[in-house]
Amino acid sequence: MRRLELLDPLLRLGRLGRGLALPHATRELTELGLTYPQYLVLIVLWEHESCTVRDIAARLRLDHGTLTPLLKRMEAG
Repeated sequence: MRRLELLDPLLRLGRLGRGLALPHATRELTELGLTYPQYLVLIVLWEHESCTVRDIAARLRLDHGTLTPLLKRMEAG
């Protein structure tokens, strides 16, 4: 299985919303000190070792202005 194939279901899960799996996954991420959007960023970085903020935003279908503060919080944390 290609790594990119792993990302699509996770993005769909985020868009579909509050199924039974999401609260469980959110709890596990909280224990790791991560939010769901931060987790998605890490997956993109795992997929593509070197990419710009604009690349990450495009892959996650987020606005560059939305992603920048999230990345700054990750970098500070």
